[in-house]
Amino acid sequence: MSTSALQLIRFSHQVKEYRAWGRPWLEEWFENKLNFFIQCMTIFNDFDDIPEVHWGNIHESDGVCAYKTRTGYVVRRTGLWIFPTGSMSCSPDGLIYSTMKRYPDGILEVKCPFRFRFKRYMTRYDYMKLDYINPDMTIRRDHKFYHRAQAEMYGTHTRWCDFLIWTPVDTLITRVYLDEDWVEINVPIIDYVFKKYLLRSSNKRDEIVTRRNACHPRSDRAPQPIPLREALKRTHED
Repeated sequence: MSTSALQLIRFSHQVKEYRAWGRPWLEEWFENKLNFFIQCMTIFNDFDDIPEVHWGNIHESDGVCAYKTRTGYVVRRTGLWIFPTGSMSCSPDGLIYSTMKRYPDGILEVKCPFRFRFKRYMTRYDYMKLDYINPDMTIRRDHKFYHRAQAEMYGTHTRWCDFLIWTPVDTLITRVYLDEDWVEINVPIIDYVFKKYLLRSSNKRDEIVTRRNACHPRSDRAPQPIPLREALKRTHED
């Protein structure tokens, strides 16, 4: 699941609080904040130049191979899974098949901590330095990775998610199970935010473009808006 989807979950909880407070101006503030976030995600959509992200991308396949060697499960790559309501989508690192079934049993999430790239050996205390690992080597329930796993399990219709923490010298596997309470509480709020804010913002932008083209003296040749990525690319070339 993308970072934007995780941020949407965080915004969803804020909407729940605003509705409980009964203050309309807070929802207006939230809408402005959400629109700003969407613009930022449109501009900064290439994170491969970040060393931590690049390290994770090039070693993700090593983590998948290590997981298959340790567990004997079949792991298959997958694409984008869209939620039944269309409010979010997710893309886990792999689908896990413990037996020869048609449908997956679980999903795989591979983490390659950049801080351990030069470690010669790993201990329990090293793993505890990660902010998403509990002392019992489980995923913290208040961390974004836990919420990501729950959303991905809901989107892929699976019951558990294996987190593989890969380092050049060792690996750690910990499992997260689907929390029905999480789904019951969060999915309706996410749908509410998606329908009231994201869809409405998108429709407003479409109406502005349509109105602008209709007012042009020769609407059939009206200039189309340049995508933001293309505009930035042209600016960089100039």
